[in-house]
Amino acid sequence: MNFRQIISQCYFDKNSLADPKVYFERVFKKAEREECFTADDFFNRCQLALDSFKQDIKSSYERQLEIDRKKIESLRKGNGYYLPPPGGKPFSDYGEEYQKETRKRQLEIWEAHLKNLSIEKVKLSEHEPLTLKDISIIEAGLKDAFQKLSQNRSEQTSSRKPLTSDCSLTDEQLNKILNLVKEIKLFKEPFEIVDLKSLFYSSKTKIYYVNNNQNLACLFNYLQPQFITANWKRVIENNKCLKGLKDQFLTANNLSVSLNNVKYHTDDSKKIKNVITNL
Repeated sequence: MNFRQIISQCYFDKNSLADPKVYFERVFKKAEREECFTADDFFNRCQLALDSFKQDIKSSYERQLEIDRKKIESLRKGNGYYLPPPGGKPFSDYGEEYQKETRKRQLEIWEAHLKNLSIEKVKLSEHEPLTLKDISIIEAGLKDAFQKLSQNRSEQTSSRKPLTSDCSLTDEQLNKILNLVKEIKLFKEPFEIVDLKSLFYSSKTKIYYVNNNQNLACLFNYLQPQFITANWKRVIENNKCLKGLKDQFLTANNLSVSLNNVKYHTDDSKKIKNVITNL
């Protein structure tokens, strides 16, 4: 993602600039859904983009200071003239007194300009006329969005529970389940014993991508209530640790539908039943 472009879009869209918090909440949801960004990564990168804009404005301000100072120095030495002379004649064709008076007037103008030049008034560029005031408005919205998201995630975390809390599964049983998971290719990415333990015993686990929702529902349905909680569908929804074929977190409703659609005569379903019933 182009994070500078994200900041620019917030500036150029009047509605987004009026309420940048809502804008960043919306963009983050898309980034999370389509590119699997975490909140920390997304908002940190947005902040880095904002910081780069600040640095660019500072550099633009320093360049303008240098230009003004050079013009003033040139006028003081009697070498510069920065407005076209009247009548289209070369400046040198006018009398010395006129030249002196004109330079004096120009010097006063540029000294006043330098005195009034403020970094707060400097625009980033002609094409991106952001000022530090605009950046501060966008930055406040970014922080508000992250704070709200963090609060929501904290509330969700407090409701999370592991699929099982008594660690009743032995290493032998876990290995049998792991071999089954690998055989039926339940997950898209490599899945090892540490992942299985994390999925069962921890409420804070990474996100796993499921190849077949029905096989997942079939497996967990056979595991409950002896090895995992009977409320496994709700736990999976709250923990937000499993994503299905549409790259969306599985919900209790998704899992109920998948369980209703399980075809118990398939080879995978038979393997699941055989392994779990013989643990």
